[in-house]
Amino acid sequence: MFQFQKTFRDLIYVTRILQGRIAENTLYGSTPIKLPTPRFVVFYNGTTNRPDLETLKLSSLYEKAQEHPDLELLVTVYNINYGKNRDIMECCRILRDYAGFVYVE
Repeated sequence: MFQFQKTFRDLIYVTRILQGRIAENTLYGSTPIKLPTPRFVVFYNGTTNRPDLETLKLSSLYEKAQEHPDLELLVTVYNINYGKNRDIMECCRILRDYAGFVYVE
């Protein structure tokens, strides 16, 4: 069950961050609160063979599967192991160098 718990941790993290940015008196007001648009990304470099790109869903952890869950969180996972995601590696020298540094045959 690769990193699906990561989606849940991301939900906790973003909730804490947003909670700190919103004053309690505005939380219960009638004026809509503008929230920053989140984007959840994981750079994977583990030893399990994973695709170059995948999307994890919080709803995959739900006890009862639903076609359209009321709460969803998507996490984009980029495999940054050596030889994966060549387009990204060509654009980002830091990731390319890191992938080469931790590469083990």
